[in-house]
Order: sequence, then C-alpha cells, then structure tokens
Amino acid sequence: MNSLKIEYEIEKLSEIVDERNRLIDVLHMQPSKNDNVKLKKHINHMLDSLKDFEDDVPPSEQDRFEHQIRAYNDIINSLPVTLIDRKLYEFALKPELKDAKKVRFKEDLVEDYKEPEKKFKPYKDDVDPADNSDELLEIQRQELLGNRESGTPKYSISPQVSNQDIFIQQQQQLMEQESHLTNLSSSMNRTHGVSLEINDEVEQQNQHLLTDLERQVDRSESNLRRAGRRLDTYEASSREKGSCLLIALLSIILFILLII
Repeated sequence: MNSLKIEYEIEKLSEIVDERNRLIDVLHMQPSKNDNVKLKKHINHMLDSLKDFEDDVPPSEQDRFEHQIRAYNDIINSLPVTLIDRKLYEFALKPELKDAKKVRFKEDLVEDYKEPEKKFKPYKDDVDPADNSDELLEIQRQELLGNRESGTPKYSISPQVSNQDIFIQQQQQLMEQESHLTNLSSSMNRTHGVSLEINDEVEQQNQHLLTDLERQVDRSESNLRRAGRRLDTYEASSREKGSCLLIALLSIILFILLII
C-alpha cells in the first residue's frame, strides 16, 4: 500500500514538473513564487514518505523501492539549480550495516554441581590432642568469617557477550543515531528554507495590498474633494437663480394685479 502511494506521489511530482517545463518552453512564462512554494512543499512531502517507508520496506519490495528512488532523484536532477539545492533534496538509502549484531550464547549455561569436598573436621567439644588443633581452629575461623565456600549449590555461568561484540553493537547504534540526526538536520534545513520563502511571499503580498489600499484611499479623497467643490458651485448658482426666480414671480403677480 505504501509502495503504491509513493509511486502515485512520484507520478504527480513528474506531472507538476512537466507542466512547469511546458509553461517555460511553450508559453515563455516564468512560474510564480506560489508555484515554487507548492512544488517545494510537495517535494518535502515526498521525502518524508520515502523516509517513513525506508525503515519498513519488505525484502520483496526492495527492488521496486530502489527504482522509485532513482525515478525521484531523476526528477530532482531535472529541476534548475536556481530553484532548489539538488543535494539537499536528493534521497539516499541508508548504508547497510556490514556487521550484523551477533551474540554468542553457550548451550550449557549451568554446569553440573559437584558436592564440595569437606576440608575441615567436625567440631568437637573435646579436642583430641593428637589432631592438629591450630589448623582446625584456622579452618573454623575462616568458615565463620565467610571466606570458605558455603554448602549451597553454586552455578558457573559463562559470559554471554564478548567485548568485541559489545563494541560492534555500540558502533552500530552510533551509526544509526548519526543517520537519524543527519536526516533530522536536512529536514530542518528544508523546513527553514520553505518558511523563509513563505515569509518573503507574504511580505510581498502585504506590500502590494498596502500600496493598493493607499492608492484607493488617495483616489477616494480626491473624489470627495471634487464632489465638495461641485456642491459649493451648485449652492452658489442656486442662490443666484433663486433671487431671479423670486423677482420674476413677484413681477408676474404685480402684472396680474394691474390687469384686474
């Protein structure tokens, strides 16, 4: 399922790049910054998908996965250097660990228990002078101090891992950690680059919007001033015409009165 998804994403990326090339070669137009940002976002998504699938790829899908990686790298190499840093966006497989983790175990960890030989004589209240009393006292003293082996069964267990195996395991763990840190660093660098581009694009859009808004405000202000001047002219002309109309009306009334 993941392999099919990656193949679909690669085909989609190929279509985006082909459409971009047709726009440049046929229409002689340069892609906008929004198109560049969308392309880089899709490439970052592709890289994350490849990294996630790399750790879980089954052996049966290994050849297909390597073919998909070659197709992806070919698309990246076809993009212009001025658009992206190819080395930063190329995908490389993790180096295979030559030395497998080996732990040697001994089949028979528990050896047969043998009854320890008694190296001391039983304690007696009445010590026979013929016996070696000094040796017996020394043995009893060591037994009381715990320097002698106790009568409990003792098992001999051989070491499971040698120092060389431990060193190899530590080297492998360090290599894996270094690989993870490298991937994390490259991902952070790409994310930082995309964020800077988005910031530049937003700043440019805001600058254009502010410029257009300022022009519209200035245009509205000039229109309001022009309308004010027209109102003043109309008011002055209305005053003059109003007095003339009043005189004419009074003259008509006077003429009617004279006739009557």
